[in-house]
Amino acid sequence: MTESKDLKNRRRRRSKKQIWKLSAPQGGALANVAPVFSDDHRFLVVLHALEIRLYAFPARQCVVRVPIVGASMAVDLYVDSSAELTSEGFPKVWVAMRNGVCISVDWKSESSKSINLNGLGVQRIHKILGVVDQAQTFVLAVSDGVHDSDISIVRVSADGSSPPSTLLQVNKASLISLSHSKSHFILGSSQLSKHYKKAGSGSVEVLTVGKFGNPTSFETVVSTTIERARSSSTIAVSDSGVVAVGSMTGVIDLYYPVTDAESTNERRLEYRQSSKAHVIRTLKWHLDPVRALSFSLDGNYLISGGNEKVLLFWQLDTGNIQFLPRLPGPITNIVVDNTSTTYALSLGNNNEDIVLLAATDLDARLRVSSINASYNDIPPLSLARANISSKEPQSSASLKLLNLSEEAKRAKGFISNILDSAEISLPNFSIFPSAIHQFTPHAQQQSLKPHLYWYFPTITDAQIQIYDPLRGEQVAVQSVARTLQLGKVLFEEAIPDPTITQLCLSADSQWMATVDETTTQPIDDLLSKSDVQINLKFWAEDSASNEGAVGWKLVSQITSPHGSDVPVAAVVAAPQAYHRGHAFITACHGRGLRLWRPRIPQVRSRQVEWSARHIIDPSYEFSISKSSLDFSADSVRELPDVSLAWASDASIVLLGTGFDIYVVAVPTEKSGGSFEAVRCFSGIIGSPVRGLGLIGTSIIVLSERQLTVYDILRDDIAWSANIGYTPKGCKALIAFGESSFAVAINYASKAKSGLALLSNVYLFSHKSPIPLHVAQHSRPIAAVHSIPSVSKQKFTFIDTDKTIYTLSGPDAATGAEPLKDADVGDKAPAAEAEITVDVVPDAGSTAILNPKSGKFTIPAKESTTETTTIPEGSAQPDVVLKTTIVDTVFAGPEYAVGDLDGVFDKLLEVIGQKEE
Repeated sequence: MTESKDLKNRRRRRSKKQIWKLSAPQGGALANVAPVFSDDHRFLVVLHALEIRLYAFPARQCVVRVPIVGASMAVDLYVDSSAELTSEGFPKVWVAMRNGVCISVDWKSESSKSINLNGLGVQRIHKILGVVDQAQTFVLAVSDGVHDSDISIVRVSADGSSPPSTLLQVNKASLISLSHSKSHFILGSSQLSKHYKKAGSGSVEVLTVGKFGNPTSFETVVSTTIERARSSSTIAVSDSGVVAVGSMTGVIDLYYPVTDAESTNERRLEYRQSSKAHVIRTLKWHLDPVRALSFSLDGNYLISGGNEKVLLFWQLDTGNIQFLPRLPGPITNIVVDNTSTTYALSLGNNNEDIVLLAATDLDARLRVSSINASYNDIPPLSLARANISSKEPQSSASLKLLNLSEEAKRAKGFISNILDSAEISLPNFSIFPSAIHQFTPHAQQQSLKPHLYWYFPTITDAQIQIYDPLRGEQVAVQSVARTLQLGKVLFEEAIPDPTITQLCLSADSQWMATVDETTTQPIDDLLSKSDVQINLKFWAEDSASNEGAVGWKLVSQITSPHGSDVPVAAVVAAPQAYHRGHAFITACHGRGLRLWRPRIPQVRSRQVEWSARHIIDPSYEFSISKSSLDFSADSVRELPDVSLAWASDASIVLLGTGFDIYVVAVPTEKSGGSFEAVRCFSGIIGSPVRGLGLIGTSIIVLSERQLTVYDILRDDIAWSANIGYTPKGCKALIAFGESSFAVAINYASKAKSGLALLSNVYLFSHKSPIPLHVAQHSRPIAAVHSIPSVSKQKFTFIDTDKTIYTLSGPDAATGAEPLKDADVGDKAPAAEAEITVDVVPDAGSTAILNPKSGKFTIPAKESTTETTTIPEGSAQPDVVLKTTIVDTVFAGPEYAVGDLDGVFDKLLEVIGQKEE
């Protein structure tokens, strides 16, 4: 059989191998490991999720970076003082992994080398205590991998020349710390008291303090123990042997050693205590558990921090206290450099920021930030990443320390429900709002290439983080609303910050629209305590006056843009065809619309003003007063999702809310009219809308259970796909390009470890329900965006590990072929593979996507309305009316205009199976 011309063209296009490619990961969170200083005080070493970086103090920037595989398993960073510096003066750095691997970092070649110590009996590494003999011998705090709380101090030869030797062993240890010179170490454990039978005191905290007899070779260890009644949260030891212990109650206890011998090589350490084992000195200020402690180099100062976001300096000789309040987050680690002139602070429960402070003026010299996006995560990300099984105990020292016991119980309940249910999709992991911005440098910096930036509203302080995924760095922070001050202390946590609920950028990235909401401060029991102030703000790009850097200037602010206590549910930017793209439309839950345009005066000294040009009042079928009764997070979840989309030719706007989709005609710039609701599509999506968009003449709708493509010209559903379950608020999980769109589906899979959270990214053309590409991902996806590109189709997405990826497709002009090997869904598409078909499915066909397997099927469609030629004289066949037939009758334009004669003719035509 001779191939048709169309089929030959398809095969010719497929031979070009137009494949969607996934880029290397970018960004990522900071690893949960404290940073380290170089011995010469010139560099700071910071471990990120994807790489290790070296920051120079004079330049205040990253000078070199080396990729690290599996950085989430890292437990410690160590600077080898005995090793020679590189030609550039970079230090020798080791990374200890939890699985018994030590990684050596080569800054010059930007590579790393691994040494696996599993064959020498090292199964779990907790900390590197020393490296000697040109990295041939390690002194490590390790465990056997079965009883991780039984920690041993061992000396291991990397080449296996000598058997491992155990220097000290401590059972049930949960805390470990090292002094500045690495001569002293301390471990905290929970053990039975020696006087248990007499006093009945039961379990007590036992501190094991050790000192290496020869600090250069780490061959011998002398140690002593201290019993205490308080539960410890963090520990520290100075070079002189002074021990500081932070408790869960906020009390800091100090223990001083006895110095009764001149030689310290072989003497046994002892600590002065009274007959009742009381400590020598107690420091009290913290109310929450102390989370970080560190001594100054000379031991005169003790530095502490915790959930209060206040850094405390305790002068031990005089008892004076100095404070540095209002830090950006809880203090989880304090590192002092070898000159005691710089402090490195780890901030945030998930280690979001690292700040370098100068000891002289406590001014920030450098700040390293990860992506500070606000996730709608259930359960917390830290627990979800750990794949916690429902059989694991709910209490641990780390959860107690972070005050996450309630969240841990909630997370375990969620995980248990997922494991016991048949539902494969996850609750909302999305980041909303978020946006991307193509930043073009100002005229004086035209030599620089345009950058693609992500915009993330931060969790607190009503700020927008501008993040560069290519460099993996925070570019700037834009304050949107006035807050109390940076870093509220404990007693001020009850005062709510403004919340950024909407964020949208214009097509040319010259304007930005934000919506922030502020609740009444709970100062008194006022009648207005439930009132919410809603502000719509318009910002102008301000790189010219910001020395070429990214910056935004507030030009207009509108309070209560849709009425008192009426929240703004959606914002969309105008296409280039309408007012050069300088316009926005906002929508509320009552189906009200406002079109906003700038009024640029002739006098340049006056400020640009934005105002509402066209208005649609809300329909009061949905009571506005109902949405303003209680503006809590639970009540907001009750409201339906609202989504907006603006056609590229600026002719119509789509408004989706609940089960309905409205087509609204947009008045032209010169007309003085208002919006006009042209048509309402009701019931075509079958479930509440999540997000929608327009590609050509096709309306693409992501609803709770279905993905639907509606052809406006044919006035019928082109195709649909069953996708399982999409949680409420997942508007960021669908993105639209010029000829294709991307949908991210998250799901849970049962695994031996308890729970695996996975996702798939489906790339579709509006012409077919068969995906152009399916990319399988090992983490839940939080947001998907389309990247404006002239030559390629591109989409970018971010997962719950704060890692950003880019999917690059074939040329935008030629388009892409559908997926291959998916005729009936027997074969699961491999990750990042091209799949193509030769047969285009019939119009109105329904595909079934299985996120768990990545398969998709197209069931055989019964032809109920196909015309058939009937010979003369033959009997008229019986016609069985079905819902699909009746739907086709009432789907045409005659029904829309109310032409009953036309509807009747169509019904007779279907029943009688007339020939055309």
